[in-house]
Amino acid sequence: MADIEVRTEEFKAEAEKLLAADRKVVADMRKELRTASKPAGDRILNAIADKLPKRGGLADLVRNRGRATILVDLRRGVRIQLSNRAGVYVGAFEAGYVRHPVFGRRRDWVLQQVLSAGAGAAQFEAEADELQRKVVAVVTETARREL
Repeated sequence: MADIEVRTEEFKAEAEKLLAADRKVVADMRKELRTASKPAGDRILNAIADKLPKRGGLADLVRNRGRATILVDLRRGVRIQLSNRAGVYVGAFEAGYVRHPVFGRRRDWVLQQVLSAGAGAAQFEAEADELQRKVVAVVTETARREL
C-alpha cells in the first residue's frame, strides 16, 4: 500500500507527554485507537476486494482472511498496515497483480494483472481526515485525563 502520512503538531505534543506515562495508560490508549480505527481498516480491505474478480472467490478470500492491523508508536504515529494471513497477499492486490497457478498445470504459475491497483490507497485518502481527527482526539483525551 502507498505510504501516506498525516502528521499533526497536536498529536506530537500530546504523544511526548504520554511517553513518560504509566504503561497501562498507554496500553489502554492503544486499545482505544485500534477500536476507533478498525472500521476504516475494514473499509480499506473491502475497497480492494471490491475491485478483485468475484468469480473464483478471490474477493471473498480477501474479505475473510485479510486483516488491517493498527500499529501505534508514540514517536512515529499511528499506521494502518494491511497484513498477510493464510496466503492472502494484500500488497500484491494493491499493486494490481495476482500470482496464481495455471488451470490444469499446478506447477506453472502466472502473474495476472487485476483492477485493484491503488484501491486501498484511494480509500485511505478518503478516510484520512476522519482518522486523523479520531487519533488526535484519543491521544489528546488520554493525555489530559491521565497527566
